[in-house]
Amino acid sequence: MHPAIILFDFLPHSWPLVMASNEPITPTVNRHHRSGSSTTIPQLNLSATTKDHHSVTNGIALTSTPAARGIISQQTASTREQIDPYLAEDFKTSRVYLPFEIFLQKVLNLPEDGESSVEFARLLGALEADEAYGQKLDTYLAASDGADLASTLYVYRQDPKGVIGTRKTENPSFCPDLTGVLHDLWLQSGNDEELVNDEGPKANFSWEQLILFLEYKKRAILVDRGIGAPTVLDANGLDPRDLTSLKRAFKKAQSASVTSTGATKRGSDSSKPAAKRQKSDPSKTPSRSDIQSSAQHELTFDDEADERKTVAYQCANYTLHFLSVGGFKDHSLGALICNDEIQLMYYDHSCIAISAPLNFRSDRRMFMLFQVCLYKTQQASLENRGGIIGRLFLEPSPYMRDYAKYQKVVGTDLDNILFGQSISLEDANGPFSVKLGRIIDRQAGLIGRCTCIVNAECDRWPGMKLAVKITWSPTDRKSEATFIDRIREEAEAQKADWVLDHVPNILHSQDFERLSDEVGGRLAAFLNDPATRYADGARFTYENRVLRVSVHEKLCKLSELGDVIDYAQVFFDILQVHRWIYDHARILHRDISQGNIMCHMRRGRFCGVLNDFDLSSFRDSTSPSSRQRTGTRPFMAREFHVNPCAPPVHLYRHDLESIFYVFFIIVVANALSETPTHDALAEEDCYLELDPFSSYGDWLRLDDYSLQTEKATLLKVRQPLTANGSFYALQGRVNLLHRALCAGFYAQDGHVKRVMDAMAPRHTLVSLRRRPAPSPARLPAVKEVELPTFDDSTLGGHWTYAACFEILSSETDFEELYPVACPDTFIPYV
Repeated sequence: MHPAIILFDFLPHSWPLVMASNEPITPTVNRHHRSGSSTTIPQLNLSATTKDHHSVTNGIALTSTPAARGIISQQTASTREQIDPYLAEDFKTSRVYLPFEIFLQKVLNLPEDGESSVEFARLLGALEADEAYGQKLDTYLAASDGADLASTLYVYRQDPKGVIGTRKTENPSFCPDLTGVLHDLWLQSGNDEELVNDEGPKANFSWEQLILFLEYKKRAILVDRGIGAPTVLDANGLDPRDLTSLKRAFKKAQSASVTSTGATKRGSDSSKPAAKRQKSDPSKTPSRSDIQSSAQHELTFDDEADERKTVAYQCANYTLHFLSVGGFKDHSLGALICNDEIQLMYYDHSCIAISAPLNFRSDRRMFMLFQVCLYKTQQASLENRGGIIGRLFLEPSPYMRDYAKYQKVVGTDLDNILFGQSISLEDANGPFSVKLGRIIDRQAGLIGRCTCIVNAECDRWPGMKLAVKITWSPTDRKSEATFIDRIREEAEAQKADWVLDHVPNILHSQDFERLSDEVGGRLAAFLNDPATRYADGARFTYENRVLRVSVHEKLCKLSELGDVIDYAQVFFDILQVHRWIYDHARILHRDISQGNIMCHMRRGRFCGVLNDFDLSSFRDSTSPSSRQRTGTRPFMAREFHVNPCAPPVHLYRHDLESIFYVFFIIVVANALSETPTHDALAEEDCYLELDPFSSYGDWLRLDDYSLQTEKATLLKVRQPLTANGSFYALQGRVNLLHRALCAGFYAQDGHVKRVMDAMAPRHTLVSLRRRPAPSPARLPAVKEVELPTFDDSTLGGHWTYAACFEILSSETDFEELYPVACPDTFIPYV
């Protein structure tokens, strides 16, 4: 039998949680045992998971999850091998380590007076008095007995049961070892425990129904020891991290540093004569202060053992499912059990909070207190999806209550997970509701915006096709509606009504903030409080976010265009409106991508629409709007891949380069189908198909280093580009744009070489060792070197709006394109 069943089967039976394991439960376990206690504490039930292990994929340093960059999840990061590198960076930048009791206080809302609370004391006393509870805990501890369970306990696996709604790219049995389901909802939903055991996947749990997960490992070494994480000191001012693990990581980092530097540097201690060199004591180990200091300056999550990182990514992937395919939730809660230690984990879109492990062999009372906290947290709201979500949705998800309805409406089609649900919004005219439909796009992400776009309808705008955009935006980032309002004001002031045809029509925008008594609010206040004490002085900054909801008039995707002339016109429109916005509204978009170039029908033709201003900035503003890097990676300017951690200042030419990459990928790596793929539920046709034989299609899946190499090769080799047959009419234009961009970078390289030559010394210096120093009067006068100049903002005048306008408006085999401002007198911006 699964050891985790032994561990959790002793919990009282009237708990509001049903714990499900993916292992078959042997008849020797009394799942419905009721203790002889007269208490009215809820009891717990058990039923079946198997687990899926994946190796960690090494990748270049990234700054956030795919969602934070606006990557279209259906086309890019959707497998463990693609997602794990993003998670690795999330753990390096957004992980914080908490003492166990502080985790209970800030995440599970344990009162600071703890056990002195009457209600907590009553529940805790009831657990301590429960004989069955103690017996089963003793059974589990006797099985482990301080040893490695891998050698003392055999786990028999049969009939694995994955969670319904797991991504298709995952192993179908991908599931935590134990999952928590609200007991009342489980009984109301129509799920049947025996059906889950007997009839397999069609009767399994869904991610929508799960509240928490527990992962079981048989090796105590696999718990997170806090290496490289900002660490909060406990109430006594002590560091909760394990000293032995810190020593091991410290030595590993030192060894790696020596290996990477190779030969000893001149001036180091080893270059001194042996007699003067200090002798080192090989038996001496670094002190705690040395280790903590090194952890602050040298150690990162990369210094954790690989097997620990693998477990961390596995648990984080469960969270991706909780937050990305399990309806709409604010956060995820989990635990890792390793022998006689338990470690708690909390995830939201701003941080990964990990507790120091608790040894429940030596501290049973704190372990019981954790269970009481868990009970109280779920008892407060039996259908809790996160407080902020409860204020947005009019009522809890019907798919938590009605399992048959989930199977009928959603089943394996995760794009229907919000279908039929309503959200509550309010404007100056009062409250109103919006009914959601099928998901258009949902970004699978952990840290970041994790945008979800859903079809919708509303009586406030009858007959209009709507799209609702829900995103976790940093509180200090200006909303997309703010930028659109500025564009509208400028367009009206300058009587440039044509501009409004080429930007999104945002009908309503509203922010939902976390309250101070909600878990995210408590954590943010605590972690950002100057009075909170951290080890080593390495503080953690919790990036506050709001749930930003906006209602838009629905647009068409580029893929819905079936004629090459429409693609040419859309890109011509985007080039012009982007420059107008830059000049007159003084806004830089900063996230040009295939997904953000859209269209709609106006005056009998398709018009290009520059969409998604979430990452935009006003040209006059110099402060960063988020801790996350901007841009969508496959379409970012080449220079942003060179050093992702220290990107250059974002210029207009970088956006222009992104427009070229979108145009280039469409023309070279895609084909137009004569018979479109029709999505009846989404009510849209798709003509655009990625050419499986084009190497440039791989750009959608490459990391920064690979993309930098690919783009550098593209921009240095001046060979003609070959358009896909469907887009042959645009081959000349894409080649002219490519030639202009290549000429710009070639001129930039030449400028750098001229600067290097100008700064190089004219003569080789002769060593003055053992010679008298010349008097200052005899030294030659130092002449100031006049360095050559270069206009980097236009790559020496080669990469400009005027040049791109001339190329895109040139005559072709088909009809001439329309300049959007004024077809007869339009003069391109210089």
